[in-house]
Amino acid sequence: MQVQSVVLHYLQVIIITIALLTFAELLIKFKHPFFLKLMLLLMTIAVAFNAFGVIYHLQFGYNRWLVELPRVVFGAAGFNFFAYIYNQQIKRYTMLIGGLVVLAQLSALVYFSFIVHYDEQIDMSTVKNFRLLKGGIRLVVSTFLVVFMIDVYKKLLKKYQSDNIYFAQMRQWSLFAMICTTLCYLSYQIIFIYQNITLPTSIILKGLADLTCVLFILFRPKFLNNTHLKITLSETFNFKTLDEMNPELFMRHFYSHHYYLNRDANAVSFCEQLQITAEVLRDFVEEKYHLSFIDLVNKHRVTYFIDLLNTGKFNHYTLDALAQMSGFNTRQNLTKAFKKYHGGTPSDLMKALAAVA
Repeated sequence: MQVQSVVLHYLQVIIITIALLTFAELLIKFKHPFFLKLMLLLMTIAVAFNAFGVIYHLQFGYNRWLVELPRVVFGAAGFNFFAYIYNQQIKRYTMLIGGLVVLAQLSALVYFSFIVHYDEQIDMSTVKNFRLLKGGIRLVVSTFLVVFMIDVYKKLLKKYQSDNIYFAQMRQWSLFAMICTTLCYLSYQIIFIYQNITLPTSIILKGLADLTCVLFILFRPKFLNNTHLKITLSETFNFKTLDEMNPELFMRHFYSHHYYLNRDANAVSFCEQLQITAEVLRDFVEEKYHLSFIDLVNKHRVTYFIDLLNTGKFNHYTLDALAQMSGFNTRQNLTKAFKKYHGGTPSDLMKALAAVA
C-alpha cells in the first residue's frame, strides 16, 4: 500500500508540474485570439488544481471544492475550446451551457457547504437525491457532447485527405485531441456509474486522462499561438478573414517574379504588394516553410547564387557582382547567408567549380 500511495503521489506531482509549465508556456507564446487562450489557461489550471485536490484527498481526505469544481471548469472550458475550433455556429450555445454547468456546480458547493452544512469530505454524488439530480444534468450535457463529438469525428474523417495547408497541420492534432476527449469522457462515465471502483484505480484513470489532455495542449499546432483567423472545420479549416493569405498570389510574386532578388526586399514592401498584414505573412511563412520571411529570402538568394555559378557563364564575375545579382547588398551578407544555408564560403565554391572546369 505504501508503494501504491507513493506512485499515486508522484503521478499527481508530474501532472501538476507539466500543467504549470504548460500554463507558463501559454502565457508567453499564445497571443490571440484571447478566447482560445483563456479556455486553454482554464483547462490547464483546472488540471493542476484537480491534481492538487487528489494529493489533498490522499493525505487528509476528500474535499468537494478541490475535486469537483476544477473538473467542471475543465469540462466547460474544453467544451468551449472545441466548439470555437470546430463549429463556431454552436459557440454561443456551448458558452451558455458551459456557464450554466459551472454556475450550477458552484451553487451546489455553496449550498451544501454554507447553507445545509454537509461535511466537505462527503462526496455529494453519494447522496441519493443529489446523485439523481446530478445524473440528470450529466445525461443532458453528455447527450449534447456525444452528438457534438460524433459530428466532429465525421468532419475529420471526411476532410482528412484535404490538401489545405492549415488542415494538414490540424488534422493529426485534432484526431489526437478528440481521442483524448473521448477517453476522458468514457473514464469519468465509468467511474460515475460504477461506484465500487477502488480509489487507486479511479485516481489512475483520471490522472492519465488529465496528463493526456495537458500534453495535447502543450503540443498544439504553432499557428494557434498567434492568429486572428477564425477556424471552422465545416469547410476544411478555411480561415475567414479579409487578410487571408492567397498561396497562389504568394507564389506568383515571390517565385515567379523573383521578389527575393530585389536588394530592398523586406516583409513590409512584400505585404504592401500582396495587400496583407505583416501577421498574416509571418504566420504563413512560418507554418509553410518553418522560416522567418527574411530567412526565406536569403535562402533562395543563396540557391540563386549557386545556380549562377553552375551555369559556368559567370566565372569571370567578381564575388561582389555575383552577390548583387543574387539580391545581396554586399558580399559579406552573401557570405553570412551562404555559411548558414550551404556551409563553407562562396569563395570556396567558386574555386572548386573553377578547378573542375
